[in-house]
This record gives sequence, structure tokens and C-alpha cells, in this order.
Amino acid sequence: MDKNPRKNQDIITDFNLHNKQLVQLDQNGYVPAVTVAELVCGGQDNPDTPLILKQLAQSDQYWDVRQAAAEALAHGWKDHPVTLPLLKQLAQSVQNGYVRQVAVQELARGWKGERDILLILKQRAQSDQDADVRIAAVSGLVDGWQDHPDTLPILKQLAQSDHNSDVRRVAMAKLVHGWKNHHDTLAILKQLAQSDQSWRVRQAAVAELVRGWKDDPDTLPILKQLAESDQDAAVRQAVAEALARGWKDDPDTLPILKQLAESDQDAAVRQAVAEALASSWQDHHDTLPILKQLAQSDQDLAVRQTAAEALPRSCKNHPDTLPFLKQLAQSDRNGYVRQIAVQVLARGWKDEPDILLFLKQRAKSDRNLDVRIAVLEELVRGWKYHPDTLHFLQERAESDPHWRVRAAVMTELICGWKNQPGMFEFLCVRAVNDPFYRKQRREENPRQIALTAIIDDYPNHPQTLLLLRDRAKHDSDQKVQKFAKEKLASIRTLPNYQS
Repeated sequence: MDKNPRKNQDIITDFNLHNKQLVQLDQNGYVPAVTVAELVCGGQDNPDTPLILKQLAQSDQYWDVRQAAAEALAHGWKDHPVTLPLLKQLAQSVQNGYVRQVAVQELARGWKGERDILLILKQRAQSDQDADVRIAAVSGLVDGWQDHPDTLPILKQLAQSDHNSDVRRVAMAKLVHGWKNHHDTLAILKQLAQSDQSWRVRQAAVAELVRGWKDDPDTLPILKQLAESDQDAAVRQAVAEALARGWKDDPDTLPILKQLAESDQDAAVRQAVAEALASSWQDHHDTLPILKQLAQSDQDLAVRQTAAEALPRSCKNHPDTLPFLKQLAQSDRNGYVRQIAVQVLARGWKDEPDILLFLKQRAKSDRNLDVRIAVLEELVRGWKYHPDTLHFLQERAESDPHWRVRAAVMTELICGWKNQPGMFEFLCVRAVNDPFYRKQRREENPRQIALTAIIDDYPNHPQTLLLLRDRAKHDSDQKVQKFAKEKLASIRTLPNYQS
């Protein structure tokens, strides 16, 4: 299909007879400036409008103008003598595929049951060079001529042998929904699920088999075969999910999923298996070993994350689960996995006696700053009102070696404890003493975070102005100095300012 090189997007809002003449005569590429919608709105009662729309539908250089004009005729002037002949011509012409598609759709919608329309739809469904036109034609056949003896054979042909996978998929869906009980339908569906060259068609066929023929004796064997040998990961994933939902109690299902978890080459398949195990095999004796293997050893981080997050849902009460997650949080080689593990522990074992102590230890000693930040965020989320939390957060805001961690803790303190006694004094100390040294412009200075909070939350405190003046003169970071000077300048403009 050709693209639409629109030259002018201006819209003329005043449509009158002069504009009609412009539409008919303009040869400079500006015809699309008069939209078809305005033509229709302005010319409903004018006998010339259908003729102008016909001319636009036949010969405008822009396909979307031709398309819109054809639609306007079909909807607004269905019984006008120019409309039906024009749509027939457009549906069979060699013009742009979009225009043929609209013409076919409008013929099928507006002239159901007419023999010559049936002939056009059959021809377009079987031989049009554009896949979207073939889809429109076959949809029109099913909607308007479902009982015609030629409709089913055309659908079967398209579902099995059309060279475009979207056409095969649509034809298959129409076949299943309209002729589910026909003796050929299930056989075609099985064939498509097992051997169609497009994974999208195979995946759709699998979905139809599971939905409509779950109890057919061939469905489960087909799914097992696809789970083990289909060449596309999306199909294997869909089959794994279907097996877990519909055949949980089949003795072969769990071994198949276990095999996929251990040896499938695609991460999305292994991830789907982890989810399936957590959803359908809670507390099964094979579930924990499989999830532990995925969480600890899988080469893909998303799989490891999914498996770790699945453990509380499926194996929380197993005595090995908590020690395994602690080990993961403490010693896994990957910081992202340690981060996931501490989050899982904080949310799933909040009431465990030593979890808080364990998390504090990770907040202090993990070598990855994102892990330390994650732990501190979990402390705020789960233990905000614990008597030791505020003191611990303040200690990390003072002592963590990385500015990003100190900045993150400072932000949490400001958001959650700004009215706590002593918080102003704590922020003043941090605004002066945080050891931040700028290496890159985009870095966030914890001293500026503290200073901003003091200005915003304690504007009338007698020490605020003194601190601002001090930072404007003495801060070692030029960005903080500039910030403080700008704030001082804005304060001096206030009516009650005293130097």
C-alpha cells in the first residue's frame, strides 16, 4: 500500500459553493485542505455533493481522501445512483489497497444478500493481492452469506493455504466460531496448531483448541508435543500456561514443565513455568527445588526475579525457603537478585523475629548501592513506626559512603519525618557537613536536598536565613552556592524581609 504524502494539513472550515469549485479544479496538491467531513457537513442537501465525492473517491491523489469520500457516499448517500456502481468499481480496481478495503467493507455492510456483491467478495477473498482486502472480504462473506454453500470452502482454503498469516488466522477464527461442529473444523485446527509455518497462527490455534476442544482425546497430546518441540518460544510459552491451567492433574504436566524450566532456551518460557508452578503447584515437593534452581542459577535476571518472587506464594511455609532467600540476599553474585531477595523477605516475612536485624545488616554492608537503597525503602514501608527506624535512617544518611544512598535516605526522612522533633537540627547539620563532592553535573547533592527541605518546611525558623547565607558564601559545590544565592535574592523581594 502506498504512503500518503500529504502536502497541506490546513483545514478550511467555511465550506460553500466556491469551495466546491476549488475541490473540483485545484491541481496544485491542495485538494486535501478541504476535508471530506466538512464537505459532507456542508453539502448534505446539495445535489452536487455526491458527484464531488465520487470524483474525489475516483481520482484524488491522496488515498485517505479517496477512502473518506467512498465511506461518506456509502453512509450518507447509499441510495444515490452513483454510490453502488462506484463502490463496485473501487472494490475491483487496481487502486490503493486501503481504498479497495473500504469499498469491500461498505459493499458487505450495505448490500448484504445481493448476488453481484457476493461474487465481488468471493473474488476479492480469493485473489486480491492485498491481505487486508482479503480479510475484509472474508469477514463480509461470513457476516452476510454464512449459509451460502461457497462460504465455508473459501474459509477452509484461506485458513489452510493463504500465503499471509494474518489472513489464515482470521479465516481460522471465523471457521471456529461459525462452524465449530463441522466435521472438518477440528481437523483443520489441529493441522494449523501443529504445522502452520507462522507461530502466530499456531499460537492462535492452540488457544482455540484449549477453549473449544479441551476434552478431545487429541488435544492434550498435541499440547505436550508442542511444549517439547515447537520451534517458537511464544508457542511453547502459551502451551505451558495452558497445561498449567487446564491439565494440572495430568501426571505428565509437571514433568513437562520441569523439563522446560531446566532446558528451554527461551527466558520467557522459563519465566512462565515459574509463574505456573507458583499458581498451580503450591507446596508440591517438586516446586521448591525447581524455583530455587531458577532463582539461583538461571542465566536470565527476569527469570531469577520471577522465581524469587514466586517463592513466598508457593513455598512460604517450607522450612528451606526463608534460609534460601537469606542466602540469596546475602551472597548472590548479582546485585539485582540480592535486591529482589531483600524485597521479598521484607514483604513476606515481616513478622519473622530476625528479619529487621538482617535487613539493617544488608543496608549497612551490601556492596551494591541499589540494594542498600532498596533495603532502606523497605524499612520505611514496613517498619516506619518501629522505635529504631528513624535513628537508623539518620545514621545511614550520615554514614553511607555513596551520595545516592544518602540522598535517597534524606528524601525519605524529609517526606516521612519532617515534623519529628530535632529534624530541623539534623537537616542543618547535613546541609553543611555532607561530604558530597561533585564529579558530574547531573549528580544530586545531599546538602542541597537538605537545604531545599529547610527552606520549604521551615521558612520562618530563625536559623534558616543564616544557613542560607552561609551556604551562598561557603559551600564547596558551585551549584549549591548558586541555588542558595537565588533563594536569597527571592527572599529579599518579600515585603517583610529584614537584612
